[in-house]
Amino acid sequence: MKIFRSLICCKTGFLLYFFLGQGLLFGQVPKLSWGAYLPKGSLAQIGVYVDTLKSNGFVRTVLHQEYFEFYNSKPEELKQILKKGKIKESALVGGEIGLGLNEKDLTHFEEMGKFLKSIGGKYLILTSRKRDAYPPGNDELEKLASNLNLVGEKLKKLGIRLVFQNQIHRVCQSSDEFQVILNKTSKKFVGTLLDISQLVQAGGEPISFVRINKNRIDILVFQGLISPKPGFQGPKTNNYLLVDLGDGGKIDFREMFTQLKTIGVRVPAFIKSAEGMDIDSFGTSIVKQKKYLRTLGYSFK
Repeated sequence: MKIFRSLICCKTGFLLYFFLGQGLLFGQVPKLSWGAYLPKGSLAQIGVYVDTLKSNGFVRTVLHQEYFEFYNSKPEELKQILKKGKIKESALVGGEIGLGLNEKDLTHFEEMGKFLKSIGGKYLILTSRKRDAYPPGNDELEKLASNLNLVGEKLKKLGIRLVFQNQIHRVCQSSDEFQVILNKTSKKFVGTLLDISQLVQAGGEPISFVRINKNRIDILVFQGLISPKPGFQGPKTNNYLLVDLGDGGKIDFREMFTQLKTIGVRVPAFIKSAEGMDIDSFGTSIVKQKKYLRTLGYSFK
């Protein structure tokens, strides 16, 4: 009996050490439902890439624009591949939305929405144009917001949610620029994809932004962020590298997840790997990032 009790105590002590010392306790992390981006270049072997997500317990994915271009005439084929991989929810990267929105642009975004609908998808992700040497003025941001409302309203009629993404080196990269967009768009028509690392690199404070805009955030994206690149001599804002989640860097994700839990965030979350990865490298990346998420307190089937 004493030996049995000792074993229980040892096991309990180990579990407490693991969860308290190595990661966050279950219940101390926000309730995020996890998915992963498929990298560019995965089109030719999509079935294998999707199987990698399935075998690691990821049930959501983001597809790059190449999938729309290739499968637009045969969406049922892609739908069956995703269904076989047990993907419950998918999003599509739709490219840029500009200031000069015309009927051709609207038709293009509607076609993407119809495509998403036909494969069982939910989100169309748009971003802004590349920025030049000068920050955008409020007039440009407000026009951009107006265009987003227009596209978002059309997509809503199709049952598709438009989400706008912040991105470094784009018109909308800073918290202040992003805030103008949110203030000038309708929650009914336009959602938000918040890329945590991109916002940090642009000088933003993600937790403050989330706290203010909790009810406007539809998707969170997580990547590791390393800065600076060794030997880099260019502008400071270019001096960064996006890496696998858990590979270290300038973001304390343990503290961030604790804060997100306190705020009460519950949204789909996605991890990203490097672009152009072959299937073996992609698999290694997914397994490594899943292992890191487990140390934070997440479980995967």
